[in-house]
Amino acid sequence: MSQRGWALAPWLALVACGGGGSGPDAGANSPDAGGVNLSAFCASALAGFERAVHPDNACGSPLTLADFPHLLDPYDAGSYAALYAAMDCNTGVFGGFQLQLERSIQMGLMRFDPARAAACAALGQGQDGGLLLSDLDAGLVDFCSDALVGLVALDGGCTVSEECAGDAYCLPSPTSAYTCGGRCVGRLSAGQTCDPAVDVCTAGASCFDPGDGGHPACLAAHGLGEACPGTEPCAPLLDCVAPADGGFATCAARGAAGASCGAPGQGLPTCGPCLACVQGLCTAVVGVGGVCRTSQECVNGTYCTSGDGGTCATSPRNGEPCVAAPGPHGELGNCMYTADTFCQRQSADASVGFCVPQPGPGQSCGDGPDLWPSCSGGWWCGIADAGRGSCQLAPGGFLPCLATAAGWACQPGLLCQPALDGGMLCLPGPAAFEPCAAGNVCGSGAYCGAADGGLFCLPQKGAGQACATAAECGLGSNCDAWTGTCVAPCTQDYAPAGCRNGARQMAVFLLFGGLVWVRRAGLVLTRRR
Repeated sequence: MSQRGWALAPWLALVACGGGGSGPDAGANSPDAGGVNLSAFCASALAGFERAVHPDNACGSPLTLADFPHLLDPYDAGSYAALYAAMDCNTGVFGGFQLQLERSIQMGLMRFDPARAAACAALGQGQDGGLLLSDLDAGLVDFCSDALVGLVALDGGCTVSEECAGDAYCLPSPTSAYTCGGRCVGRLSAGQTCDPAVDVCTAGASCFDPGDGGHPACLAAHGLGEACPGTEPCAPLLDCVAPADGGFATCAARGAAGASCGAPGQGLPTCGPCLACVQGLCTAVVGVGGVCRTSQECVNGTYCTSGDGGTCATSPRNGEPCVAAPGPHGELGNCMYTADTFCQRQSADASVGFCVPQPGPGQSCGDGPDLWPSCSGGWWCGIADAGRGSCQLAPGGFLPCLATAAGWACQPGLLCQPALDGGMLCLPGPAAFEPCAAGNVCGSGAYCGAADGGLFCLPQKGAGQACATAAECGLGSNCDAWTGTCVAPCTQDYAPAGCRNGARQMAVFLLFGGLVWVRRAGLVLTRRR
């Protein structure tokens, strides 16, 4: 994942440190005329976030905001619905940021500027959200960030970077084993060594890990035509393109209409906004009703009705007729809702059906043209007869294991093991210091690791202890890739997070909350069909 600008990674960090307090003082929560009230800050920012992560509805796409919870997302959360849930203002990341923000204001470590927050939202009304998401030099990012004003001077104690005055950040104390709490320090300049897990570089630079065993350092993004060796970053809206003959890679502008283009490694740039690479040339994506040869040419949310001289048509939503390749299995077909729908057909030789939701609790599932093999909501498809079954919860301790197409299933932390009566039971995994097999689940608080020439369930480790995998660390911790130690969630692996830089990014999302355009020409991501 890119470390440039305000990447998504810091917002996906778990929020586990700092109390919520009882709320900010009345002055901080009272907006000026036209201001954004602090109590509504999270809801306003979350609405902006949901709009900002919808680049797929650019270029005349028929997708609407109501469609996105049913689509797979391009940020590896699985679906937009899962992404929204992770950010929720009550139990998600944004809610944790709001509580921390209120606590910091109450303690006099930070000030909220409601007028600046409102001005940020107002600026969004005339902006192109997709372009802003791509062009990190737009200037509006810093403007919106100033809705939160840090009051802690350099070397002062802090919990999150938003508490630090100016552009300083909160560096965790080395003695805190990467838990929350540290001191405000100035950002690192280009060329200085850095730790991607906690350090923040000056504007235009990021903490770059060369991946060759060398120490990461703050590196300024390369400009147009400049060399970008290895995986060194280019400036926003530029791609690092390596010649096919193995020569030096340089930062190149994305192709305009008619320009040559290619896949990574072919020595050619990708295409610019609202363009697709078709037969080696950047071609304008085709809207609904336009002539097409392949679905690749069609705008997001549409498909090409035939392979030669067809037209781009809106992909069917739930309840609408769909087309899928004949065969014995359930297929997505051309249904729009890639996260939770499939094209249900009544026979293996049928190619036409209807888009229906993927099965949920108690509904039929399995292998067949009218079935989907998996269940929504974390339920398992229990197979009963001839590959057909129903969606069930995985059984708990000392209950019979559930037979699925992938094997036996039990609740997390349990193993399916033979019972005395010849059946299979869900039983607790081995306790600490008992033998285990590779890939086995150990009992609570333990992991399967090498010791004394064999594999044993070993006690999970605490913050600051050496680790190689996340399984070795205790509940709520993660194994930091750079330090090789178990770390608290507020600083784990999310560069350039510093001490969980997140609330300031919430302020930026007010900009997107103010958008009046839903057509954004700035960014088109690869479609998942």
